[in-house]
Amino acid sequence: DLAVIKIDSKTTLPDAVLGLTIAVVLVLTLRPGPDFEGERTTLNLVPFREQVLDWTRRAGPAAAVAEVIGNVTVFVPPGAAAAWRFGRLRGRHAVIGFVAFSLAIEVTQLLFGQRRTADVTDLLLNTTGAMLGFAFGRATVKRVSPRQTGRSP
Repeated sequence: DLAVIKIDSKTTLPDAVLGLTIAVVLVLTLRPGPDFEGERTTLNLVPFREQVLDWTRRAGPAAAVAEVIGNVTVFVPPGAAAAWRFGRLRGRHAVIGFVAFSLAIEVTQLLFGQRRTADVTDLLLNTTGAMLGFAFGRATVKRVSPRQTGRSP
């Protein structure tokens, strides 16, 4: 089933982009994990433990690096969209919001996940990606005039 996003005349492009990017993140992070024999939902509180294991014993360096890059990049668009949507949002408030969003995902994966790992590394990398996106969004939003965004100065 596909979700339908209704956009009315009061919805702006930043609202739509923020909603869409959050929806994509939720689909990517909350769907069931791969169905390998013996795979189950786990909790990891040791930063980068899974990546070190992948690098040294399991899938290899490419898989470990791809996981790190993937966890960072998937949160860049919501970070940028948040900066575009909430132009006056302070950096520290953005960090708190992104940590809370990522933590909610990890707790949901732990409580309801099917073959997922609730991982502190994901929390760190997701927040890093969101803040990189937020910085990019902040840098680009200043170059757009209020008339182009439809918002008052």
